[in-house]
Formats: sequence, structure tokens, C-alpha cells
Amino acid sequence: MGVVALLIGLLWAIAYFQLMPQRVYRVAGVSGLALLLLVLGWVIDKRYWNHFSGALWFAAVLLTTIALLLSPLAGKDFNVLLHINSSHVYKRLAALLQPADSVVVFWDYRPALPFYTQRLPHFFQNQNELAYGIQREPERRGYLHDLTALKALLDATPGRVFGVVDPEDYTAKFLPLQLNFSLADCPQDPDTIIVELLRE
Repeated sequence: MGVVALLIGLLWAIAYFQLMPQRVYRVAGVSGLALLLLVLGWVIDKRYWNHFSGALWFAAVLLTTIALLLSPLAGKDFNVLLHINSSHVYKRLAALLQPADSVVVFWDYRPALPFYTQRLPHFFQNQNELAYGIQREPERRGYLHDLTALKALLDATPGRVFGVVDPEDYTAKFLPLQLNFSLADCPQDPDTIIVELLRE
């Protein structure tokens, strides 16, 4: 268990000091508080090392520390492997959104997005697990089947319209749409690019 504790500390150090910025995102210094649990667990384990309860306590501390550092719900300051669900990108987008703004998700289903932005996005040409329901109710609001519907949304939205694009789709699918857009003031990760769609 001591090896696991050392690995957790190493992972935190890699994130805090940005030793691998493309793979592990920066965390705030306050996340170091989670490591205090490890120290507490180690002290208790050393005191009661020959008792089962000491080992059990240390194992519980390890799991709690891992949960704090990896859970997207623990907050941006405790996240280490943030790109697992793009929560840090969604939180920044949520901070930019005004009540009159809209969000369009291109060719994807992002279940975590409504949680962080507190609004339902529009889906552009979504062909995944939602496709069957979308085909059954083509008139349902929120589903954009073609470029005409997307441009109608742009014209009808009084505020700004943000787009959520997978980097794999950005060059292959998004750029060929020839939309007028700019990159939004949001971080990017290996799974998410945020753009602001502009009216022509």
C-alpha cells in the first residue's frame, strides 16, 4: 500500500508542476490537502501496523485520496485526469454562458455537458445512441439535422451560440461546413474544442 501512496503523490506532483502538460492537467495547490489524508493514513498505519484495523484504515485513506484527485464532482481544484469527461472545459463554458445563449454539440452525445452548463444543448447530426429516438421524432426541438436548421438556430438565438466539437471531427467534418466562427475563450482537451459560431 505504501507504493500506491507514493504513486498518488507522484501523480499529484506531475499535475501541479506540469511535468506532462499534454496528458495531466494542472491542479491548484489546495488539492494538496488531499495528500494530507495520505500522511494521516501513513501515521496511523505505522502506529497500528501489526493490526488489521490499521491496514484497513490506510486502505480507506488511499481510496478516499484517489477519489478526491480523480472525481470530476470533487471540483476543478482536485481533478487530476480532467480530460476523462472534459469537466474543466464545461465549467469554463458555463461561466461564459448568458441566459440568451445556446450550445450546439456537433456529431456527439455529451451526457456531462448539461450537468455543468445547467441547460440542454442542441445536437447537430447526432448519429449515436440517440439516433433512433431522433429519427422517430424529427420535429422535436433541439435536434439540428442539417446546415439550414443550424443557420436558423443562429438567426433565432438572441445571444451567442457556442459549439462543442471533438478534435477528431474538427478538421474532417467541422471545417468543411464553412461556418463563420472563432475559438471560444475556453481551455481545450484531447476530447473537446469549444467554438463560438458567428452570424454572417
